[in-house]
Amino acid sequence: MIFGKKRSKLSDGELIHKYRQDHRKQWVGELFNRHAHLVFGVCLKYLKNESDAKDATLILFEKLLEELKSKDVEKFSHWIYVVTRNHCLMILRKRSSDQRNFKAINGNEDPESEIAQVKLREIKLTRLEEAMNTLKDEQRRCIQHFYLEKMCYKQIAVKTGFSEKQVKSFIQNGKRNLKIKLLEHDEFKA
Repeated sequence: MIFGKKRSKLSDGELIHKYRQDHRKQWVGELFNRHAHLVFGVCLKYLKNESDAKDATLILFEKLLEELKSKDVEKFSHWIYVVTRNHCLMILRKRSSDQRNFKAINGNEDPESEIAQVKLREIKLTRLEEAMNTLKDEQRRCIQHFYLEKMCYKQIAVKTGFSEKQVKSFIQNGKRNLKIKLLEHDEFKA
């Protein structure tokens, strides 16, 4: 996969608009080239398996061919993150269901604890997303680049125009603010 190569000077919104007009796959292909690294990173974070993450990334971009025909998307990177997260959660739910069914057949199941764990994980991920949206834009962007896109301080500085010292500060302050926000919820308290 080619990640992050920008071949067109068109914005994400312009690419979506062009795709809606003529349904040419090249426009979605450009979106794929720009955002596949983010989608793959989110899939890998949730699915914990490189092969499954690659498969999910390809499936998601195939689904985009239909989704973008009817969905109003203002900020593509945020929208694709939410779509990716939801897709991964559906995969995890299916896995959990399959495991419960297997255990039920073999007579050694505890579905209540597994369901509770999946629900708790979903709640935590939703809370994390909500907390991320409360951060200052600079902190949120730097944290996303650092943790989701696995970029180093220098790469983030080049991409954002901040100094490396600012990037480090935004990440540290953002992490602290996230922790404070998340500790407001019971599921994050020890």
